[in-house]
Amino acid sequence: MESMAVFFVWLIGLFGLIGVVMAAVAQIILKDTMEYDKAFTWQTHKYRGED
Repeated sequence: MESMAVFFVWLIGLFGLIGVVMAAVAQIILKDTMEYDKAFTWQTHKYRGED
């Protein structure tokens, strides 16, 4: 019976960690803007045109 309790504690912890990571990724996606992409991403990886 004790092993089931430990199992459920691990599951709660695992899903808690997954939830924290998902919330962090959601915040990154929501705060992402085209201006940020133009300023940082597009400056380092210029469009090379059609190959």
